Amino acid sequence: MLFRSVLVHLSSSLATNVESRVLTELWREIAVKYGDIKFCEIRADLCIEGYPEKNTPTILIYRDGDIKRQIVTLSELNGPRTSLGSLERVLWEVGAIAENDTRLRQRDDDGSELNNKIKEDEDDDDWD
Repeated sequence: MLFRSVLVHLSSSLATNVESRVLTELWREIAVKYGDIKFCEIRADLCIEGYPEKNTPTILIYRDGDIKRQIVTLSELNGPRTSLGSLERVLWEVGAIAENDTRLRQRDDDGSELNNKIKEDEDDDDWD
């Protein structure tokens, strides 16, 4: 199977990195939900020699063979309180899932449906 979208989680080698542990759990959940997207996870220090621990977790997002986005730590996704909805929003932003994807019909962090939030934010251009 050829995947149009591939997401790589560069995880921490330290068990004390809460954000990496949170992302590992979310990674498993979202990979089941979106089987047509490839989700990979590797310890950052095994993937890139000398990769700074302070930059983990890092998410690398590829679409159609090109890197579309890098997210270094979860600070822009609500830190250790990052949710599945936050990751879905990123998937939507890079075009990995469409706004009308029925899998999006779940609640976001604030309790609103993600589809409605996407439409409102698209109208407001708040995501730029």
